[in-house]
Amino acid sequence: GADDPRTHAEIASLARTAYEQNDIVVGARALTIVEPELTRLAASENIELRRAAALVVDAQLATNIFFKVRESLRNARQAEQIYASLPAAEFTFNRHHILGVAYFKNVLFEEAEKHFIESERLSAQAGSAPDSHLGWYALLLALTGRYKDADAKFRAANAMERHNDPDSSRINDWVLSLYAKFLINTSRAAEALVLTETGGPDASVAIRQTLKSSSRSLWAKGEALVRLGPVEDGLAVIETAEQRATVERGELAAEVAPVAHILALMELGRLDSAKGLLDSTAKLLESRENDASVDSRWYWRYRVTLLVAQKKTVEARIVQDRSRPLLSPPGAGLAEVAMTDWLEAAIEQQEGKHANAKDRLQLALARISKSPDRPWLREWEARLQESLGVSLLARDETVAAQRNFEQALEIYREVLDPKTSLNVGRVALRLASLHKHAGRASAAKSWQAQSDAIRRKHPMFEQWLL
Repeated sequence: GADDPRTHAEIASLARTAYEQNDIVVGARALTIVEPELTRLAASENIELRRAAALVVDAQLATNIFFKVRESLRNARQAEQIYASLPAAEFTFNRHHILGVAYFKNVLFEEAEKHFIESERLSAQAGSAPDSHLGWYALLLALTGRYKDADAKFRAANAMERHNDPDSSRINDWVLSLYAKFLINTSRAAEALVLTETGGPDASVAIRQTLKSSSRSLWAKGEALVRLGPVEDGLAVIETAEQRATVERGELAAEVAPVAHILALMELGRLDSAKGLLDSTAKLLESRENDASVDSRWYWRYRVTLLVAQKKTVEARIVQDRSRPLLSPPGAGLAEVAMTDWLEAAIEQQEGKHANAKDRLQLALARISKSPDRPWLREWEARLQESLGVSLLARDETVAAQRNFEQALEIYREVLDPKTSLNVGRVALRLASLHKHAGRASAAKSWQAQSDAIRRKHPMFEQWLL
């Protein structure tokens, strides 16, 4: 009957399973039936009804961590209360894990880690942990600056994901794509490219073939190429990934934020096209209550970068101030701090506050140089060195500016493709201008030639970015 606890439990279980399998229509229909009963079920003295309530919040979390992120925080708070009203054994690995994801997405890192640790403890007792759990925990470790631990978790998760892949059907490359992005963001884009092409040492021959047509691995491969230097090649791979996503996910493909595509457009200085995709992404994030979660951090970074590139300094300052708690949240690692300082300095430079920018950049570089995590932050070190050179040059400290540009260029050449990277070409152009103004025509000509050689490799290029 409609009021039997077993009826509520079955329908709630159906909703959770449907959402976990991306069957949004069935999940929504099932949840609509039981969700209005949640308050009554949760308050009941009947433990079976409270168990049904727990299944309802399981289903809510399974969907809302992706489609109503702010709401998932309310769900998580309520879920903890309901789970606590049941025998301790029913506060399972999966429940701790999903709570960890909800808190992580809502930028509550300490609460997220508490549940990730507990889910890991329970999974160890059971003898296994899903690769998805290791992947989420690795994301938290990466964002909070524990790069070595994050790398170990990603490697373990990727190995597990490869062992879980069937030898002759579609690849499950969610962890692989996350690991590749982590490598890209820790100055190892070349390693990321190899990972997306091979799957790592645990991938079978069949899986390595499947990687060539899987949207997630193609997106990650395209992003690695964009970051390394051959941006147009990367953009072509990204466009292929978008086409594959339509085949794999149908209408759901339109709900995937075009992160890699926007990155490629930004690298090429194609500001109008980048703005169009950023505007549509803003609507997508807002519709999912996701505009203030960890998922939106990349969006705010590119939005501020775009505004600076468009010389919309006042607006850039407003958006930067608004997004700072997301770009560098409490507990964030040095990469996030460096990114925020870099954006802040770019705005200060446009405001003519080069003394402020100089102090900010020098402090940021000092943090990195003293940190044991410096090897993971090489590209950010180069970006900060380059930006510092801009402020030094504006203050007529030309000798120091030249030194910073040369140091930035040395790092860029180590971690990026020295023959195609627009970062390399931009710094070479800065050095050419510096030598020209100093009357060193021969040196200026040499640097200009190096910059021009890179520029010619990018037929879609429109302007140098930051």
